[in-house]
Amino acid sequence: MSSISSTRTVTKAAPRAIRSRAKAQEGISSIVAKKMLLFLSVFVFVYFGASMGFQVMKESARTARIHAGDRALSARRATVGLENRVNYLSRPDRIEEWALSHGYIRQSVVPIPPMEGSLVALKD
Repeated sequence: MSSISSTRTVTKAAPRAIRSRAKAQEGISSIVAKKMLLFLSVFVFVYFGASMGFQVMKESARTARIHAGDRALSARRATVGLENRVNYLSRPDRIEEWALSHGYIRQSVVPIPPMEGSLVALKD
């Protein structure tokens, strides 16, 4: 009977060892699967976050470019307006009008008073 019991012990020990190895392999594979799932979820989160951040920066640059164009156009219009006003005010008739309105008199029109004590001979 001893030979039968020894055979039974060997046959009973083999399935336990196989089961424990299978459990260990299942544990390792589940750990690997969990790590891969964690890595993929972090990767997807970072990818979509970076993609959204890139889109926000791109939209911000686009609106800044539009506003810069608007400012440049308005500055050009203001410059043209100022140039027209300067050209209008620098015309000789406008300068003379301004001078007369502020009490200035043209030198060519001002009579020169005679000097006192000078004698002028008149011919008859």
